[in-house]
Amino acid sequence: MSRVERTWTRRIPGYAWAKHRTPGAEDESAMDAPEGEDPAESTDELELQVPPEVEEARKESQEKRTRGIFNPALAPRAFSLQGRYLRALATRFARMISKVAEDSADLPQPGDEEWDVTELSRRRLTGRHIHQCRMVRERRKVALVLDTSPSCAHQARLFSAIARIAEELGDCEIFDAPNFSLNARKGGAEWEILPEAVRAWHFKGRVVIAFGDFDGIESICAASRVHGNKLYWFSCEERPEVLEAHRDTFVREYRGHYFPATSLSQLMKAMKRVR
Repeated sequence: MSRVERTWTRRIPGYAWAKHRTPGAEDESAMDAPEGEDPAESTDELELQVPPEVEEARKESQEKRTRGIFNPALAPRAFSLQGRYLRALATRFARMISKVAEDSADLPQPGDEEWDVTELSRRRLTGRHIHQCRMVRERRKVALVLDTSPSCAHQARLFSAIARIAEELGDCEIFDAPNFSLNARKGGAEWEILPEAVRAWHFKGRVVIAFGDFDGIESICAASRVHGNKLYWFSCEERPEVLEAHRDTFVREYRGHYFPATSLSQLMKAMKRVR
């Protein structure tokens, strides 16, 4: 029984003759071949090309899966903190710094720059020598901690802009901290790599503003419990499974101020709520 020739298949864009044939079908394939075309030359398989939008969606899905893994350990630096200066964000950020900087005013420390009026008035009770009633005032900048781990790569532009604004403002000590592990500190125009011994949060009596997700939550919780620290955490965490898994740890151990901020608009509103 001869095969029925389906001429309509020749009009399908991208239609190609099968390369692999069943035994004994050589004659039938020759009958189905278009006129003037050698069946032996029509054996090229159809090559599929992935559309750009499909490839982009595939990469985005892979990035989401990467961000979806909770990684409490040390993480590599995924992006730099060299960003653009955003005027609207700079204005709101400067107002916030002016509010929290009142809590990090110059603190008296033992020294020899000026007289300590309090110690002078108590000298009759304490018995201290008059030259021991002097002090210096240590100026403490607001500590700005930015998480540059791979799970925060989608916030790279925002965090880089914040670092640029803080650098221009000059009242902040900027820390590059993947997974909230202090990796480097901005000293002047260059970044100073911190030794392994000080990767943990060593802040005492400081005002700290942190930007990052729940990776490394133990570090930020420990710093919030240190006496004298005042911590403001702008969290970009948006993974439901991570939020649920670490909810008890956050409620039980975190003692600072917490503001969800997963976008620029949400961050602007959160900064306005800082008192």
